[in-house]
Amino acid sequence: MHYAPLLKEIARGQHGARPLSRADSAGLFADALAGTMPDGVLGALLVALRMKGETLDELLGLHDAWRAAHVPLAMPPPDRGLPVVIGSYNGARRQPNLLPLLALLLTRVGLTVLIHGVRTSAGRVATREILAELGIDTAEHLTDAAAALCARHLAFVPLEVLSPSLARLLAWRELLGVRHLGHTLVKVMNPCAGPALVLAGYTHPPYRALMEQYFAGVDGDAVLMRGAEGEAVASAHRLPAPLWCHAGTATALAGFEEARGTAPCGLDAVATAAFTRHALAHPAAIPQALRAQLITVLIASRAVPDESAARALMHDALGLTLSQ
Repeated sequence: MHYAPLLKEIARGQHGARPLSRADSAGLFADALAGTMPDGVLGALLVALRMKGETLDELLGLHDAWRAAHVPLAMPPPDRGLPVVIGSYNGARRQPNLLPLLALLLTRVGLTVLIHGVRTSAGRVATREILAELGIDTAEHLTDAAAALCARHLAFVPLEVLSPSLARLLAWRELLGVRHLGHTLVKVMNPCAGPALVLAGYTHPPYRALMEQYFAGVDGDAVLMRGAEGEAVASAHRLPAPLWCHAGTATALAGFEEARGTAPCGLDAVATAAFTRHALAHPAAIPQALRAQLITVLIASRAVPDESAARALMHDALGLTLSQ
């Protein structure tokens, strides 16, 4: 592939640069993921795209290249609803990371949950660290992930196990000092062999539109929300109104901003794991915002038809009685 003409188009500066087509983006990233692109070209590509501002077609092109090279993860037959996929790449530094609690609650209402992400997050409490405190092993091979999904309907898979080529692409952030399209893809991708509901969190408002358009472009199912420090989970303070992406459309779900509360525990992995155990044993301790998110995920995963059925299932499976 001739790289220079395409790099010339995207590296003309903020006002002169032109976006890549989906096909050209796919061609470039196919070489990047395969490891055949020279390092100098790859570094130039990532920085030029970042400086220009990344577009939907460029993100979809990366998706196409990744999907063509990716070995999809087979999921066990679900007890109910779509399997839930959550990318965890941010961690927490100002509020407890409640993503492990959300995942365990989802398994208790009959859903299968795949979490993929980083093992550690500098200066933050990573989801994997909390799961380890809860005695939930990290899948070091895809066979481990498949076994965990069958046995307990929950698995945490590091990105380098799930998609080594994409993990190598993300590692360029340490060298370049800036994020790139790969960091967006890992939050929205469905690595499973079949349909799944992706829970996707964003930190900056401009990414909401990009992610919404991505799910329409791949005809994916997702619940998109401004995450708790970037993680796709409600904070103890409030759940911003989520966006339900399905069938190429997006529906804003109202009323969730009113779910408010205070931090239920300390920030470190030990304290967060202790609160997670407590909330699982005493459902009344589950923050109101997290209860609202559970209802959203149950409906979006097609596990239940409506809010009334979601509340009934949560009462039966978790012992939660929710006010209307």
